[in-house]
Amino acid sequence: MTGTPKTQEGAKDLEVDMNKTEVTPRLWTTCRDGEVLLRLSKHGPGHETPMTIPEFFRESVNRFGTYPALASKNGKKWEILSFNQYYEACRKAAKSLIKLGLERFHGVGILGFNSAEWFITAVGAILAGGLCVGIYATNSAEACQYVITHAKVNILLVENDQQLQKILSIPQSSLEPLKAIIQYRLPMKKNNNLYSWDDFMELGRSIPDTQLEQVIESQKANQCAVLIYTSGTTGIPKGVMLSHDNVRQSPFALEWWPLGCFSCWLPGAGWHSRV
Repeated sequence: MTGTPKTQEGAKDLEVDMNKTEVTPRLWTTCRDGEVLLRLSKHGPGHETPMTIPEFFRESVNRFGTYPALASKNGKKWEILSFNQYYEACRKAAKSLIKLGLERFHGVGILGFNSAEWFITAVGAILAGGLCVGIYATNSAEACQYVITHAKVNILLVENDQQLQKILSIPQSSLEPLKAIIQYRLPMKKNNNLYSWDDFMELGRSIPDTQLEQVIESQKANQCAVLIYTSGTTGIPKGVMLSHDNVRQSPFALEWWPLGCFSCWLPGAGWHSRV
């Protein structure tokens, strides 16, 4: 991107460019480490002080520590994590991602249906300085390969062996950024650089808190945290960049447009189910 479009129409054909970098904040950016100018309202929605996702998460933990944050069904039993437990699980995942070699502003791909592991990895990716990259479970192998290479995915989380086989059907030479795969549903067959969920969560034990905190403190509210891709049904998947502040504003919108008991969530590959 050589310049900032002066109108929304001028930006309609822009696509995320994972190979370019830039420093100067702009109204738009297609660079993975780019910064955007934050525009705040004087009052009402959008007037809140900008925060990163790690800052907002920590604030939520301080407010709601022992309250339920995440519930998932294991067989017929519901397993519930409090905000404190959820936060610690995300930090643990973040350390493991760092241990596996996650690079700054590179992707952590997640291929599967909604689950506790999905969300823990999503937030862990952001805490570790990476980009959360949801991949639709219904994507073809070709669409998955495009997203993995385009988003420079270093680590990939897959739900089960069916999703794993989809990835393994892709020539390894076409998955150059990929360093490791984690599978969170059994049964699991042994493979090089393949980890079970339990093994993955133990990998980061040697990473000190200070190292993770350095990464967290380096993040800015106007930087990209999430890449959302279209399904690729009508062409190659299109990537959309969301900044920390963009994501953080969604929960505040609930104060103005609250949800009800019949509200439904989209799959995790779309962002709003993760907020």
